[in-house]
Amino acid sequence: IPFECMQTGYRHIQLLSNTGNPMENCTLFIHVAITNKRGGGRVNKRGLSVKKTRRSKDYTSMKSIGVKSIDETFKMAVQPLKEGTDLRDNVHVSLATFKDSCCLGPIANLKQCIRLLSSRIANSGEQVSLSYSMQGEYPCLEAQGSIPEICKKSLSSFEELISECKGIIENADSVYEKLSHCQRAGLEWHEDLENVC
Repeated sequence: IPFECMQTGYRHIQLLSNTGNPMENCTLFIHVAITNKRGGGRVNKRGLSVKKTRRSKDYTSMKSIGVKSIDETFKMAVQPLKEGTDLRDNVHVSLATFKDSCCLGPIANLKQCIRLLSSRIANSGEQVSLSYSMQGEYPCLEAQGSIPEICKKSLSSFEELISECKGIIENADSVYEKLSHCQRAGLEWHEDLENVC
């Protein structure tokens, strides 16, 4: 099927017999999703047998325009853009890992994950409890008692998520300042662009 002809949404597809004739009362119910997210809109596989692979990151690159002084000015922006991309991607990956460790899909929010984790710990049959506290400016989940391994994994991924969020909060201002400096330097060339080229 040509890509241009595909329509997103739910569809019933009539099944054909081995002779090519439509089969009576036989349809396949499908969902077509077109997305740029990893997995192409498919539900992520879960379980210990699924090998986690890291894909290479697509960083923003600068195309040289042939004027050395201008190219050098904009090359200064490559490193801050890379840092900003890393900060953002690390938060996205750790959030997806936390959702996955709670056995929830990508559309779940943090409140749903924490509620599910809390109910799992409460219903584990052991004398355990989950408490929420603030350590400085950041939230912390602490479990008292012997908790199941899957809940330990979820708590560990929550700590990792908070750590990545802390990293983006602490480093965002410096990355923004570097990018603003590059933008100001680029705008200075705008005034004198005709003379330089």
